[in-house]
Amino acid sequence: MNKNKVLSPRRIQRVYVIDNQPLYRLGFVQILSKSGFFEVCLEADSYVFDKEELAWINPDIIVMDLIYDGRSPFDFINWVHDNYPSIPILVLSMSDEKIYAERALKTGATGYIMKNADSGSVLAALKSVAKNELYVSSSISSQILVKYVGGAEKINLEPTSVLTDRELEVFALVGGGMNSREISRVLNISIKTVDNHKTSIREKLSLKNHIELSQKAALWQDKAGTWR
Repeated sequence: MNKNKVLSPRRIQRVYVIDNQPLYRLGFVQILSKSGFFEVCLEADSYVFDKEELAWINPDIIVMDLIYDGRSPFDFINWVHDNYPSIPILVLSMSDEKIYAERALKTGATGYIMKNADSGSVLAALKSVAKNELYVSSSISSQILVKYVGGAEKINLEPTSVLTDRELEVFALVGGGMNSREISRVLNISIKTVDNHKTSIREKLSLKNHIELSQKAALWQDKAGTWR
């Protein structure tokens, strides 16, 4: 009797990578190809809001950076979550996790990890989201936990946490030097709506005027990083 155990082949997870930095994509693809667990089924530098196309790509996991290409990255996360809830999303970005991780998770992402993490941590994050387990760094996990058990006053929450997703987008674009007309064109909203968002941002952040708003936004962007 042959007692040799026959192991079923391990299923390789198909990863759809969305990142507009070709050099980083190249390194990331190499990490996945050597892992034995994942393979890249498609690389892209922008988001796809098309059911047929995403069905054709047929990924097991989406790994995405926070890119602004005419649609909000949060719009894309929400769209995938609504139309393909079984596809986990890992956000892999240089944008500050203290600002964006919780927003991404609330929108429908399964995990968030910074690009400066080592390859072992990135693979650990991928393995977690592949099992539909939430993944964030230990520091962000602690921050979220403290916040939701009623101890938010005990930690130094990012001031922009009071802004809505759209207000955060406007704030980031102001920090990038755009005026209201340019922001209205990028976000496809009216100039009046942009100005209303600016007024709301100033009130929430206790800023006296548009000059203070521009200065605050520029300093914040240098520190936090934003999607490109």
